[in-house]
Amino acid sequence: MPEVALELRACITFFTKVPLPATEPPHGADYMAHAPLIGAAIGALKSLAILGFTLIFSTEIAVVLGIIFALVLTGALHEDGFMDTCDGFGLAHSRERTIDIMRDPRAGAFAVIGIVVLLGLRALLLEHLLRVCETQVFIALLAAAHGLSRLAAIWPLATDDYVGGTGKSSAVAHRLSGKAKRLAWCWATLAVAPALWFNPAAALIAVLAVALCYDASRRLFLRRLGGYTGDCLGALQQTTQAVAYLACAAVMPLAA
Repeated sequence: MPEVALELRACITFFTKVPLPATEPPHGADYMAHAPLIGAAIGALKSLAILGFTLIFSTEIAVVLGIIFALVLTGALHEDGFMDTCDGFGLAHSRERTIDIMRDPRAGAFAVIGIVVLLGLRALLLEHLLRVCETQVFIALLAAAHGLSRLAAIWPLATDDYVGGTGKSSAVAHRLSGKAKRLAWCWATLAVAPALWFNPAAALIAVLAVALCYDASRRLFLRRLGGYTGDCLGALQQTTQAVAYLACAAVMPLAA
């Protein structure tokens, strides 16, 4: 099987629950460069699911069902990391204690509050976008938001040190090669291209918002931990995705 196909399959297996034949993942983390492409596909499928549900249910119910669809598709991988990060940074102040709490499988108050707020905000923003966007714009914006957020989630592999432990998250302990960095940017650009075509203002503001959120989050991780963990990457994906939705929702009434 071609190397690109093996990398794509490994990336799909890592980021989703799509049942593919088990294979040994490629050595290193370069297969993570396909994450923006996988993210864009998840965003497009999520938008199509929401649009399909609107044929049967109200907008509110369709959005909730679409969110559930995406959670099942991804196995809530990033949401789990976001919750652990909320607990770690909310309950501790030292580097060692923060990492210990993030490794604890139990959910604390900060994790529960954080995920409730995040999912509620996500539902409200998706409902707004569904109401104000044309069908093709809605699909394009969700694909862009998910693609950009996956780029944000893997980019620390290109710049920072891994400080987590073993387990599934240890797969992201390796650095991205120069070739993988370029490929990740190519996929992210492709993910954003349809949104830029249909609504340049919303797409550009979403890109800017994701970049600012990524920079602020990275600075926080470096200051507290001196690097990143797998949970930090999940938190990056969740926060940048939400910020991309928020940016699009803010500009859509003006750009529509």
